Amino acid sequence: MLRSVGDAVIACDANGYILFMNGVAEELTGWTQEEAFEERLSDVFRIIHEETRLTVESPVDKVRRLGTIVGLANHTLLIRRDGSEVSIDDSGAPIHDKEGLLTGVVLVFRDITDKRRAERNLELLSDSGRVLSNSRDLSQTLKRIAELSIRTFSDFCYFDLIAEDGSIDRAVRLHRDPDMQPILDLASSMTLERTANHPVNRSLDTGTSTLITHVEDAWLQSIAINDVHLRCIRELKAHCLLTVPVQDGDRHFGTFTFCRTVNPATFNEDDCHVAEELAHRVGASLTNAFLFRSMERSSAELRAEQQKLRQFFLQAPAPIMVSHGPEHTITLVNAEYVRIIRRSSASELVGKTIRQALPELEGQRFFELLDQVYQTGKAYVGREMVGHLENVRTGEVEEAYFNFVYQPTVDSNGKVDGILTLAVEITEPVRARIEIEKREELLRRQASEIESVYKTAPIGLALFDAVDYRYLRLNDQQASIVGKPAAEILGKTLTEIAPIEGLREMFDGVARGVPLENALLEGELPSQPGAHRYWTVNYFPVFAEDGSVQAITAASLEITAQKRAEQALIQSEKIAAVGRLASSIAHEINNPLESITNLLYIARTSNDVDDIHHYLETADRELRRISLIASQTLRFYRQSTRPQAIQCQSLVESVLGLYQGRLVNSGVRVEADRWISQPVECLEGEIRQVLNNLVGNALDAMPHGGRLIVRSRTATDWRTGRRGLTLTFADTGSGISPTAQRRIFEPFFTTKGLNGTGLGLWISKEIVEKHQGRLKLRSSQKAGHSGTVFSLFLPFEAALPESAPTI
Repeated sequence: MLRSVGDAVIACDANGYILFMNGVAEELTGWTQEEAFEERLSDVFRIIHEETRLTVESPVDKVRRLGTIVGLANHTLLIRRDGSEVSIDDSGAPIHDKEGLLTGVVLVFRDITDKRRAERNLELLSDSGRVLSNSRDLSQTLKRIAELSIRTFSDFCYFDLIAEDGSIDRAVRLHRDPDMQPILDLASSMTLERTANHPVNRSLDTGTSTLITHVEDAWLQSIAINDVHLRCIRELKAHCLLTVPVQDGDRHFGTFTFCRTVNPATFNEDDCHVAEELAHRVGASLTNAFLFRSMERSSAELRAEQQKLRQFFLQAPAPIMVSHGPEHTITLVNAEYVRIIRRSSASELVGKTIRQALPELEGQRFFELLDQVYQTGKAYVGREMVGHLENVRTGEVEEAYFNFVYQPTVDSNGKVDGILTLAVEITEPVRARIEIEKREELLRRQASEIESVYKTAPIGLALFDAVDYRYLRLNDQQASIVGKPAAEILGKTLTEIAPIEGLREMFDGVARGVPLENALLEGELPSQPGAHRYWTVNYFPVFAEDGSVQAITAASLEITAQKRAEQALIQSEKIAAVGRLASSIAHEINNPLESITNLLYIARTSNDVDDIHHYLETADRELRRISLIASQTLRFYRQSTRPQAIQCQSLVESVLGLYQGRLVNSGVRVEADRWISQPVECLEGEIRQVLNNLVGNALDAMPHGGRLIVRSRTATDWRTGRRGLTLTFADTGSGISPTAQRRIFEPFFTTKGLNGTGLGLWISKEIVEKHQGRLKLRSSQKAGHSGTVFSLFLPFEAALPESAPTI
């Protein structure tokens, strides 16, 4: 009889070990009687509370504790052997023997899943109705519905809202288990792929519900976005899924998706109807919420727009004025309009007619144009219109230029009732444009003048590209230098026109961004073969905005005639120096010749052989002196074509020997010692010419006697690191003024008046620089400390080629 009843029956002994189960109990628990026999009731009959998920007290324990028939608490779930859940209600009754002792407990229970499902569904609809009827906040409404859903209807749920741009936004997602909420959030944060297989997309596309009674892993893989998403949705362990569209009439809001993991039952058609009813109610509520929000927003927006419009007028960066009626009474004016008409505040204008507010505009066409617009209803656009306004702060009338629009406004009947004025003061831009036009005219004139100067300049001007160095343009003088018409030169490369050694290397340096100034260029051009010519050239890079060199400018001044004149001057100075030297030599030779003449006369008239012998020996010494002077003179002007090593003592003493007589006669004392032993390589004749100039100038500075100090030492040119000889010539003469010192090495500059040519030191400096040496000067005119010191540095090793031209 117990096996045939419709309720499940389990009997156990007083200690809670199972003795009997009928077929219904076997089906509900998932245990057979053979498997459950003598198992503890708590292991087979596992019950928890539906909402708290806590273990419920065992009926056996409760019957033993109370000794009476007991019933289970409401909302009890039976955990079946396979882990699924069944809603049950039951009762437990004690079994007594004849003596009244408890010998066991019998449990009678039944499956009330469908009943509980119906109760929970009704509860969800009832509670959601109260939420939807009292809520106006869209996000709070959806969140509250989700909270109700996971309490009784599903384990987790989410609401996908259709955004204004058509994309899907997961507005709400909620899980019953707080530990699973981060996983649901992570899965929901990933962009939903628009695949037809996804239930959300399917419900959105078809407008119908999607019910999946058993979620397969293969299906999860088909909707997963990536590996992370797949891992998340697997961890959520959805057992079944129900997606319903949320809509109201033709308006679609999105979808509600409900998922169960382990629940009393899988979603069925009844659950689907409940979810659809809930979605319908939510859709209707959302429509009302959107409508209410729209009405509130429209009302608020209207007020805000009115305020914004007024603020726009008052704060607009463009000057605005509104006038009404045929008299153009000012009703609204912003601060910018007040500023441009030279008034202090809007109160000076509002309520007045424009003729009253701006009387100085009478006769300037503005009033007549306003009348015209009001009468015709046609807008007027003014451009660069000049007005003369009184500045209330200064009392002065100022000229101003305006662009403006007079736009008629109409009433509800379409009749003109006022004028909106939009104005922009353009006084500064107009004046700037006028000034720019003047400057452009000036620039055009200057450009024309520059072009004229470019074409007629007495120096050659040209522009080259920075890659192949081709002529891009040139003036007539450059064409004249080349010796060809400009048309035959343009487009040709530099080396085609001027194959001068070293010229392309100069351009290579400029192409790297390094300008070349006042460089000497010499050579022959194909147009004049055999004619050696000289030019002073300046080459400059033309930079692009990115800093690269895009072109090269060239300025060339031919100095062939000047160079030839310099060579003539040098030759002239050389001849003059020979003349001065000849005078000194004649003076030096004349004295010993006079002595020889006197000695020979005395010897002829003397009868004493010893005296005659003495006189002849003295005459012989004087002849040897004349011979020495002659040999020194020959060495002085003996020119060599290559550098020779020579001791500095020999150089200096050979020069001093030529001035011996002048030194004695002028009372100048020479102090020459400290000779270094290392010889210096140089062109001996040219260096003797330099020393001759220095000694001669020192003697000229001491006509009444003094000291000439000559010293030598080793030194280093720190610019080049070359070791060399430094000779100093210091005199105790009157000194040289600072003004004269700045020009002392210039050609034709002299402090000796008609007695000097002004070429000696200029040529000396040229000789020293040819030897890559240096010639420096220090001088003082202080009383008691006057004098001049010339310092000459020459490198020990020859610093010039053997074929260097002589000067």
